[in-house]
Amino acid sequence: MPGSSGSIWAIAGYAIGTIQVVLIDWVRARTSHRSHLRLIRAELRRLQGIHAKFGWRNDGPGSSVIPKPPDLTATFLQAVAAADFHLTDEHEDDNTQQGLLELMDACTVLQYHHREAVERSLESKKEKDGKKALELWLEAKDLADAYDETMDRAQQSISTALDDMERRLREASWLRQLHRPLGKLPPGHNPSTLPDPIASKK
Repeated sequence: MPGSSGSIWAIAGYAIGTIQVVLIDWVRARTSHRSHLRLIRAELRRLQGIHAKFGWRNDGPGSSVIPKPPDLTATFLQAVAAADFHLTDEHEDDNTQQGLLELMDACTVLQYHHREAVERSLESKKEKDGKKALELWLEAKDLADAYDETMDRAQQSISTALDDMERRLREASWLRQLHRPLGKLPPGHNPSTLPDPIASKK
């Protein structure tokens, strides 16, 4: 019947259109994900290059060079928030996004320790009372040590995150995504999170 033939073609056209929309969305989601991963990787590489420490001694700084504290850009935070990590997660409870956000906490604490250590050091140089000057210097040294310890932990997390970004970029390839299982991912274990930097001595 002519009417039936027209309905079949209409249904077929609708199905083809739907498939095209789904395919375009699938491609866009993975293209966007790879873009976010590359941006996060670039930011992590930048952070990895900011690793200088105070290394102060009990008898003084030993150098007039002051390390630059790391910071996270708004672009990094936007990429972490926007990335659909589930597309390249290894298991259902993958906590990569949490770990990346914890780097923000570490950077905040590093900036605090840096600022306070430098201020105490300057105060100790201006102080006329020898005993008070020594107290201020020891406080500065403790803060500088806390900075160095937190920097070590942060760099370990950055290195781990970079390895994960490389793995995710491989997983985000078209071929691997086509063979990626749908639905819920298998269970797995996360690496330990970054220790609470607030617990560092001050």
